[in-house]
Amino acid sequence: MLSQVEADLAFPGARHPSPGGDLSEADLSVPDSGSLREDLTILATELCRYMSTPLGLAVAQLLSWPAKDPAVTEMQTEVWRDRIASAAKVVEQAIDRGEAPQDTDPRLIIELLIAPIHWRVLVLNEQLEPDLPAKLAQAVMDGVQRPR
Repeated sequence: MLSQVEADLAFPGARHPSPGGDLSEADLSVPDSGSLREDLTILATELCRYMSTPLGLAVAQLLSWPAKDPAVTEMQTEVWRDRIASAAKVVEQAIDRGEAPQDTDPRLIIELLIAPIHWRVLVLNEQLEPDLPAKLAQAVMDGVQRPR
């Protein structure tokens, strides 16, 4: 059952893998607006929208739930890593454009962006404010663009 719904997990732009296919086949539509701030805002907006749906919440809960079966734990980990790696492409593009320093960690940037959304929904059981995506994108950008 998880393998059918997991493709929707991190971002709603994900396309489902083929029936019976590997979970890593799920593809993520990565924004490329030419602006890291805009791309981060788009990713956060889509995630907030998705996490505000019954399906999005259920999938995130299933994939965040501690599993006793090592195969389930491995699947959960793989899904999270694939989603973060796909989303990290927006940061890699920004580095290539010179918009972010070469030593920027794309994975960390995406984790900083999405973790507060998951925390508020899964742990605090809070509604997500409409301006949260822009606030998160700005906070992440402040860190990326800090003087070194």
